[in-house]
Amino acid sequence: MAVLSGYADVKPLTDRLLTALRAVLGERLVAMALYGSVARQVARPTSDIDLFLVHRGDRHAALCTFVEVEMGLRDDSLTARLRARGVPIKPMPVFRSEASLADTPWLLLDIAHHGIMLFDPRSVLARKLAYVYRPWERWVLDLTPVVDARRNDGNHQRSMPWLVLTIRSFRSD
Repeated sequence: MAVLSGYADVKPLTDRLLTALRAVLGERLVAMALYGSVARQVARPTSDIDLFLVHRGDRHAALCTFVEVEMGLRDDSLTARLRARGVPIKPMPVFRSEASLADTPWLLLDIAHHGIMLFDPRSVLARKLAYVYRPWERWVLDLTPVVDARRNDGNHQRSMPWLVLTIRSFRSD
């Protein structure tokens, strides 16, 4: 299966999604970032488009709005063209309020290290990423999926998805 170039392939879709979300959510959409395999430039046609959204107000309402917007984009001509080229078109959002941003520091570290900021006019997410990343300045954290890991389960050997956290030190001098 071919590796795609990443963000450049999905940018038309993320741009359209962001425009529609901003139109519907308005000030309730605080920030949006892309992370995961698309941001790391190793996406495959079966990959998801991992999106991190910071919102104000009710999480359920924001999620329902996202689903409505995403459903409206599923069958348009842009999505059809991307699908025909083998570009991943499955957005997978993670929602956090401004108050709950620190609940998943490992995810924030991944976004700080590999993510692409799509929208953050007041730098709410950027400030949090800088704060979370600062204690690790002398360390590189790489959260990488390993899809072909094997697990022996009695008489059966199954392929299991795993995440590997690699921590490497480096010198800045």
